[in-house]
Amino acid sequence: MTARAGFTLIEVLIAVAILSLGMMGVLAVFAAATESHRRAVDGAEAAMIATSLAAEARARFREPGCLVPVTDAAVPQRPRYRYDIEYIPLDADGDEVLMQIRVRWAERGRSAGLAFQTVLFRKQD
Repeated sequence: MTARAGFTLIEVLIAVAILSLGMMGVLAVFAAATESHRRAVDGAEAAMIATSLAAEARARFREPGCLVPVTDAAVPQRPRYRYDIEYIPLDADGDEVLMQIRVRWAERGRSAGLAFQTVLFRKQD
């Protein structure tokens, strides 16, 4: 008998099975990294929206009756995001107000969101 060079069918099948297991592990890590990135982007976007809303409220805070609670409002140019704003007075004069902002978005058919808080102070002239 003469020896033949090459691989047997069993060796090739085992190599393909090992390669497939390795590729499944890589794809699982890739899927988890993609999901983590999406959550980070949504969180950063929500923080930017909340910062913008707080800056608007801070600029208007000198005017009487300017702080109106908002429920389920859409964010312009960002249709996935919605927000609520609640104001809680911290003193009797209304010169210190806790502003609570909740930003929500749809994520894979379920609702996700973050809450932010800041304190607004009215300057005494």
